Amino acid sequence: MIKSGGIFLAMILAAVMVVPSALPGNTFVDWRGGFYVSYPDDWFHVPYSTVDIFLQTQGIDPNRFDFDAVLAKKTDQPFFLEPYVFITLTADWQLDGREIDSALKSISAQYGKDYVEGSLKTADVVFTFDRPVYDRSLNAVAVVKPITTDVANKISMEIRKFYEKGVAVFLCYAPSEMYESAKPIFISMLNSFSTRDLDKVAPKESLKVVDLSQRKASSAGQIESESDGDDADGSDGNKTIIISLIVLVVLGAGILSIWANKKKKTADSKID
Repeated sequence: MIKSGGIFLAMILAAVMVVPSALPGNTFVDWRGGFYVSYPDDWFHVPYSTVDIFLQTQGIDPNRFDFDAVLAKKTDQPFFLEPYVFITLTADWQLDGREIDSALKSISAQYGKDYVEGSLKTADVVFTFDRPVYDRSLNAVAVVKPITTDVANKISMEIRKFYEKGVAVFLCYAPSEMYESAKPIFISMLNSFSTRDLDKVAPKESLKVVDLSQRKASSAGQIESESDGDDADGSDGNKTIIISLIVLVVLGAGILSIWANKKKKTADSKID
């Protein structure tokens, strides 16, 4: 009987270990913007507290940079040493044709080169540094430029998606030597963009759904929990499941202990 109880406890402990990795991890839903994008399984949603610290080291006030999320490639190094993407919004209304034309001219002026029309549907698109490429069918524009610092050389891809609720912006970065492998992922995120059936695709147990209250709490200086090997999102749903299973473990152990003591007393009384 005790052996059976041991197996029972082992099964519960195994469940505790399995739950985090069993959760979905390839869809990010931005409730504020009303859209979602897909990303690879070996990427994760970087905790807001981690991003805030990074921004501060770059001289950027996290309270003034209104981003919704950062997605990055999983690594045992700081996330900014691998490819990563900031997701944010620059407008919360649908731009008409005239406003989009104005935005395209403004982007061209910002980078110093007139935009050209092309396709952003596949990763074989050829970019010229600082020249925006506008895909009329996707209603999106992307521009690539090099970034050189004393610490590292990176390539950035700024993508703006014009859609019915505003303008979603994807600020993509990759070390220069990783750009070619990251480029298909950046383009794939753009092409996965959708505003349909958000409730159906939203991970039920994950903070890949934008939680603006958590974002504000993080900006105020609260530290969120992080895990080392999974998505490190600090999900309340994950915590609830794990805590519940731990409680089951404790209760199971208590019941087995009581049962064992009772059986021992019974045996002792028979001997007496």
